[in-house]
Amino acid sequence: MRATAIWRRPKAWLTAVVGALLAVICTSTYLGASIDPQGRLHDLPVGVVNADTGAAAGGERVELGRLALDGVLQQGATQHRIAWQDLGSQEQALDRLADDRVYAVLVIPPDFSRSALGLLTAEGAGASAAPGERPALTVLTNPGAGGVAASLSQTAATAAAAEASARLGRQLLDRATGTPGPALRLLLADPVRVTTAPGHPVPAKSGGGTLPLYYAIMLLLAGLLPAIMVTTGLDVALGYLPMELGPKRVLQPAAPISRTQTLLAKLGIGAGAALLSGTAVLATATGLLGLETPHLFQLWLLSVGTTVTVATLTLCLVAALGTPGQLLALLLVTLFGAPTSGGAMPVQAMPSTLAEFGALLPARHVVDGVRSVLFFDARGAAGLGSAWLTLGCYLLLALAVGFGASRSYDRRGHVRGHRLDRGRAPVPQAGRPQAG
Repeated sequence: MRATAIWRRPKAWLTAVVGALLAVICTSTYLGASIDPQGRLHDLPVGVVNADTGAAAGGERVELGRLALDGVLQQGATQHRIAWQDLGSQEQALDRLADDRVYAVLVIPPDFSRSALGLLTAEGAGASAAPGERPALTVLTNPGAGGVAASLSQTAATAAAAEASARLGRQLLDRATGTPGPALRLLLADPVRVTTAPGHPVPAKSGGGTLPLYYAIMLLLAGLLPAIMVTTGLDVALGYLPMELGPKRVLQPAAPISRTQTLLAKLGIGAGAALLSGTAVLATATGLLGLETPHLFQLWLLSVGTTVTVATLTLCLVAALGTPGQLLALLLVTLFGAPTSGGAMPVQAMPSTLAEFGALLPARHVVDGVRSVLFFDARGAAGLGSAWLTLGCYLLLALAVGFGASRSYDRRGHVRGHRLDRGRAPVPQAGRPQAG
């Protein structure tokens, strides 16, 4: 047979069509999740704290911090790009940051009204207000949320502070007695100074907040690749696949083993391989590359839990679907999972379809779990709890699908191998002992 004869077969081009279709889907997933974060931005969680105690002016109690808070919340209610959360205290704000439930916090300090009204007092006394006397707003950042998420939320909080400063300037001009001088008008054009501080700091070796994504990807691959090697190697050893080394091709006689027992053998070896690979990822990251974590044991548990689950998922999909199961595992675990995980781009900046799809895949929850262990003191509310819950669900579902399909194939007589191979080495049916 010549190559041209194969080219003339329409079925021979099916893989090319499928490959092109997968290229379209993967490109849409990767670029669609990150191509327009500003345009797609919706409901980004940012907190605001009003600690202003107010001040007395003209025989009345003035609360300029409350006015600033109302302006920020009103803006969020009309634009829907930022989901502003009115937090009761700075302690609550720090707790939300520590749980990774908000990406930044705008803090209105206790002396906000007093400092703002002091600008008018200084002008009335003929003095110029020094920069230190200006009211201040503080933006507390959360770099552990991820580089893009932290940047978007910090930009939003800073912009809200600038608008609050402009509103405050107009309010102070209305309160000024007499005709404000040029110096006061210039000062009240932007009376508030905005400072930025880390609300929940992260270690120096954090990769700009993206380290959890790359570590999680390595865990997913460390579960996927050994599983593919195990299923291929064991099928070769059992005589169901040929071994090709250069020009040599060797096919062992088919072993008399059912599909269920084959899957059980693969799962045992695959779990051991995944346990070693997950441990190797952690050892390389901490021992060789200097990854810092105060929760080493919890990170190890999450690492091996992820690799064992992914390996089990891959082997069970192969048992149920055959060779296409490897491709499906690759798509679900990494190709679709990584761009929709929220590790690089926050889910609030993705199209809603991709954000919802990513919530169903293990990568999103593994990234959140790793982020929780590395940056957020291994808090369950920061993502570690959902990571374990998702891994457990995937593990149980994979085992149910794998063993359910294998037992069904065995009962219906769908044995593996070529007829000639089965003639040399009969494969026993499940539940039917082979005659001696």
